[in-house]
Amino acid sequence: MHGLHPCGCNAASRSCRNPDNDARNRSDCQTDELKRLFWRRYEAENYFITPELLLAEARQALGEMELFSSRTEEVLRGLLLDTIFAGSAEDLANYQRADGSMRRTLWRAKTERQKLSSFAEEFFRRLAHQTATPMLHRKGTLHELVARCDAADLEPELREKLDALARLLEPA
Repeated sequence: MHGLHPCGCNAASRSCRNPDNDARNRSDCQTDELKRLFWRRYEAENYFITPELLLAEARQALGEMELFSSRTEEVLRGLLLDTIFAGSAEDLANYQRADGSMRRTLWRAKTERQKLSSFAEEFFRRLAHQTATPMLHRKGTLHELVARCDAADLEPELREKLDALARLLEPA
């Protein structure tokens, strides 16, 4: 297999140099000199964007005014139904009835291969339209939402990858 990296990808291709996995199923691999770790999820935003986070950000920015509160929830529900649950009102209702732990599990399973930056940006776009307010975030500012996240709710993969990076950067 001349020209192939030990993980099975073409080492000269852009996809091999792009370690975010881009919704491809790749496995970590190691050669004598190099350990390659691949992110499982589509993009960085997929590790912290959740419906709860989006609602919290909208409520904080727009205040707790009843008019905006109900519109915010309607916008989110419609977007969830359209993009995450493919029009299945029953699946969305099951998700909404689930306890917190099950909701996180369902969210991660349903969104693993989706581009959640687009989902979040569309939420803020629809919300701005419905409330006649400026758009709160675009893709380029979504990283600011990380500060609102509870570290306990983040996926273990984040700690694993960041710990590996810290070990790499440790002085010899």
